[in-house]
Amino acid sequence: MTEDVKKSVKDRPVWFKSAVVTGIYGVLWVFAYLDWVAWKTLPEVVLLVVFAKSVALLVYWHRFLKPMSRLQQRGYWSIAVLPIWQLSVFVSYYLMLPSVSLLLTRIGLAVVFVLGLGWMIWYVEQVSARLLAGRKKVAFGVTEFGRTGTAITATTATPLGRAPGGEREWNPLNLDAWYYGKRKKKLHQTILTVFAYTLTFILLAILLMQLRACNEIYELPAGGGENKPLVEKVQIKKIRRIRFVVNPLAATLFGTPDIDKEYKEILKKATEHTYKRGHGKGKGAGYSGGTKRGKVRFIRLKYNGRDWDRGMDLNSGKNLLSKYRRITNQVTAVDPEFKTIEQLGSFPVGKSPPVVYMVGDRSFTVSPKQIKILREYLTTKRGMIFADCAGPGGFDSSFRAMMNRVLPKTQPTPIQLDDEIHQNAPRGSLPTVPIVAPHAGRTSFNWKIGSRVAVYYHPGDIGDAWGDGHAGIRASIYEQCYDLGISIISYAHTQYDIWLNQRKAYMKR
Repeated sequence: MTEDVKKSVKDRPVWFKSAVVTGIYGVLWVFAYLDWVAWKTLPEVVLLVVFAKSVALLVYWHRFLKPMSRLQQRGYWSIAVLPIWQLSVFVSYYLMLPSVSLLLTRIGLAVVFVLGLGWMIWYVEQVSARLLAGRKKVAFGVTEFGRTGTAITATTATPLGRAPGGEREWNPLNLDAWYYGKRKKKLHQTILTVFAYTLTFILLAILLMQLRACNEIYELPAGGGENKPLVEKVQIKKIRRIRFVVNPLAATLFGTPDIDKEYKEILKKATEHTYKRGHGKGKGAGYSGGTKRGKVRFIRLKYNGRDWDRGMDLNSGKNLLSKYRRITNQVTAVDPEFKTIEQLGSFPVGKSPPVVYMVGDRSFTVSPKQIKILREYLTTKRGMIFADCAGPGGFDSSFRAMMNRVLPKTQPTPIQLDDEIHQNAPRGSLPTVPIVAPHAGRTSFNWKIGSRVAVYYHPGDIGDAWGDGHAGIRASIYEQCYDLGISIISYAHTQYDIWLNQRKAYMKR
């Protein structure tokens, strides 16, 4: 028995164990990936741990497969690109670097396309070479039993572009296929391979995007309650004083207590939840039209312009979600998200986000297709846009121009302080609209559809107040900014839940 054979026999149990462990991890990886892009049930820290394990597995296989031939090395690194690419995209997403995440996604797609094309061309060449060698053997009278000793003449050989049976050759892996012509067969085969691979890659990418879009839904957290400010409840606590009986003739002197005051009343103010914040009847704070797997999410809208991600690096959305969770006791996502306008359009009716956040400080443009998506989101899907002007660079004029196209028959009106959104803030009615910097004035505007606020436009960079450091403003202002943000999200979800219940009742008729 040779050394190679001995090593192969000895390594069989190791190969089996390694394959089993890799297979189990592959299942976990697929589950984690689907949860990340669609289900959103696992904490992102858990997903990060699962995805990071791929690096350790790649290192193990690289050591286990040594030494490798050049072809094996190319195959290994081609496979390794996939988990490394996915991990890098997720890490940038986890660190709230959406621009980096998007750039890595595009670079990864390009690399995967080139690698796949290279392997496809290599495979086609290998098969073509084997088919050509087989035709040559037949042409010169070589069989599986050896050379017959006679050569086939031109009259008995298979004509060009014909299969051995005399029919036309259709196999694209065979250079003798009739559609390759008589000249430059190899070039024609390569062109066909590139075209077929590119078309398949594009169709597969579209299919995956559609599948992801089908799985993209938004559900409210189940529960019930009502929206109104927290109240201060005065508790009267009575403390009984112990009465001492003192013998005045005793040798020891005691300080005589004031026995006329047996009780002392202490007034204690405590701010507590005397209600469940939400809408409808149900257990726990939430919404009657919600589900057990539903949660309140903070979704930022990505558009064709700069600074759409303003504040993400300072955890503005994450901080607001945390504050919302503590105030309302509702189930929320831990981390915020961002969606393009096209992705917003993929949400189905009745399973769309009740509100999306849009921020910026520069001018931007919106295509006619995107205008249609936004109009459908605000009307048919009953969504709401919470817009925030974060700078004087043209966002105000661009946003108003966009809304003139989205809702051409609706004009913006100032939101008064006695409006429902301002009155139902967590700590009561807001004394004023909190402003960090008055880039577009000090008055909030809204676009209404019927009696419902479909768009709330804040003129003074409210998102900066939610971020780490709170933009250096005093506590009283950034707490009001939190209150306004929570009130707007709560209002949007309540209005959405009312519509869901009405829609459900109508469909039962």
